[in-house]
Amino acid sequence: MPTKNSSSHLPTKSRAPGLNRINGWFFSILFLGFGFLFFFFFKNPTQSLKEMAEGVPKSIYDITVKVEVNGKEATTLYKFLKSKKGGFFGDGIKWNFTKFLVDKDGKVVERYAPTTSPLKIEKTIQSLLGVA
Repeated sequence: MPTKNSSSHLPTKSRAPGLNRINGWFFSILFLGFGFLFFFFFKNPTQSLKEMAEGVPKSIYDITVKVEVNGKEATTLYKFLKSKKGGFFGDGIKWNFTKFLVDKDGKVVERYAPTTSPLKIEKTIQSLLGVA
């Protein structure tokens, strides 16, 4: 299950079509992706979820509530993900579209940079699903 944090105001939002494509390929074999609206990167952190979601490219993965991903108020999910796979410059999420790949048992398999194309992780996903 890949997870990612999203922002509608940054250039990496072009990654959404790749995430849609991967989610579409594997949807029929119990693959699920989530997009979390990460308000740290929004110009106006007081925007409603609806206002923020309107700025994110149309996707077939679920867009959930806005969450904190760094600091003491970080959501439990991101605390867990970062504790299992730190980043290049520490554990913090530095930019939107950081991606984590989690296997069926909840093990964090890999953390991917915001610049990593979702299509580059296809073979890893296929291997985890036993369809490679």
